[in-house]
Amino acid sequence: MRWAPTTRCARPWCRTPRVWGSRSPSTTRGIPPRDSLRREAADMLENLLQKWASLAPRDRRMLIIAGCFLLVIIFWQVLLEPAWVGRQRLQKTLPTLRADLAQMDHMAAEARELANAADAPAETVAQVTVRLEQSLLARGMDKEAAKVQAQGDIIEVRFHQAPFENWIFWLDAAVRETRTRIVDLSVTRESPGVFSGRLALEMARRGK
Repeated sequence: MRWAPTTRCARPWCRTPRVWGSRSPSTTRGIPPRDSLRREAADMLENLLQKWASLAPRDRRMLIIAGCFLLVIIFWQVLLEPAWVGRQRLQKTLPTLRADLAQMDHMAAEARELANAADAPAETVAQVTVRLEQSLLARGMDKEAAKVQAQGDIIEVRFHQAPFENWIFWLDAAVRETRTRIVDLSVTRESPGVFSGRLALEMARRGK
C-alpha cells in the first residue's frame, strides 16, 4: 500500500488525503466528464428542436431547400467533380496514348522483321536485284523509268522521268527490306513531281 501525505494545508484540495499515482476523472484538469458532454449535446439538440418548432412553415421550407442545395454541392465536389475531371483528362490524353501504342506496335513489328532477316541466310546480289526490280514495278516504275544493274556488291538504279512520290516510298521500303545502305545518290528535278537520277546501294556484309 502506498504512503499518503498527512500534511494539512488551508487549501480545499489538500483536505482530502490523496494517494500518489491515482487520477480521478472528476479532478483531471482540461478533460470534462462524459456525462457533462452528453448533457451539453442533449441541451444543444433540444434548443435546435425548439428553434425549429418556432419557425414559420415558409422559413422551414427555405431551410430545407438550402440544406438540400448544400448537400448537392458537397456531393458534386466530393464525388462527381473528380470523376468528371478525370474522364475529361483521360479523353484528352487517350489519342496520344493510342498513337504511342501504334508506334510501339510498329517498332515491335520492325524488330521482328529484323530478327527474322538476321536468322535468314544472306541473299545474293542477283536475288536482291530481282527483288528491287519487282518492288519498282509494284510502285509503278517500269524498266523505262528505273533500270537496275549490279556491279560487284554495289547495285545501281538509274531513274528517268520517274514519279518522285512513288520513289520516296519505294526507297524507304527497299533499304529496310533488303538491308542495303545508300552509298551514292543524285537527283535532278525534271518537272513538278517528276525526277531523274542515280542511286547506288551497297549490299550488307555477312555477319552484320
